[in-house]
Amino acid sequence: MQGFPWQVECFTVLLILIGIFLPLILPVHRQVVAGSMPWADSASQITFAVFDQGYGYLWALVLVGAYFLHWVTAYISPDFVSTPFAYMFSPTIFGALTYGRLLMWSRNFPSELKVVRGSIAEAVIWLVAIHLVTLLLARLRMHLHLRKFRDVEWDVDLKPRREWRAVIQLLLKVHPLYFWPMRYMACGEGILIRGVSYIMPVPFAAIESVSMAPRATTITTSFFLATSVTSLLRIQLYDRLDAVFIGPRHPNLMQQYCAQILAGRLPISERHLIPEGPSTPYGEPVQDGEEYNPYYNI
Repeated sequence: MQGFPWQVECFTVLLILIGIFLPLILPVHRQVVAGSMPWADSASQITFAVFDQGYGYLWALVLVGAYFLHWVTAYISPDFVSTPFAYMFSPTIFGALTYGRLLMWSRNFPSELKVVRGSIAEAVIWLVAIHLVTLLLARLRMHLHLRKFRDVEWDVDLKPRREWRAVIQLLLKVHPLYFWPMRYMACGEGILIRGVSYIMPVPFAAIESVSMAPRATTITTSFFLATSVTSLLRIQLYDRLDAVFIGPRHPNLMQQYCAQILAGRLPISERHLIPEGPSTPYGEPVQDGEEYNPYYNI
């Protein structure tokens, strides 16, 4: 396990606090509560002050309740990924709620006093900026965790197999695009999958089996860490129902290496169940400019 993604979680909490407390600390808000709005009559001032206070409490409850649901969902969905999928989008979701809160709060103010104006361009820039910050925090976590593996000597180091005809299928699945793999590495202790903004170390002690998967037919229900939909490896873990699919350029090599390691971890009484001899149901995929060598990139 990669630990709690506290960098992303602190950013999420900051956005929630902005939505709850910013209307309370701005000077113009204190004037409104006191009934000092020069652009409205006294009756409108009192009505707006009471309504705004009640509306603010309601938004605070919505933000706190949504955060509680997010925390429970993320807590009961443990993962080996440095920044799990739920945390990749939680700041953007709470950023949208915070933007809605600020927009509703400032809707009756003159244009020069509005914190947000509610234009489409403004909302898009707000959400994109929040998501980019989230991705930067995820990449920071990736580099912090990579330090733990800088002294490891990898026995297998493979690039992912890329099938650009599969891009259309991947575009329909949000999860594979956000966990786009860059390298698959393995040593005697486990497998390390490294992407643009994440790493996923999987110890062999947590792996039940590594088998061939000719084609990914369950992308939506599985943890898909590949840039192809054919010649995949299926990694079944003990503590999760859905499998992890990876797509190295030389799947036979990775599968045989993992099979040897897993066989060595079995009790002696069960080792006779392991099939004898190599099993290579795949032909090695042809890559332009590469040698026809199963040990390429090792």
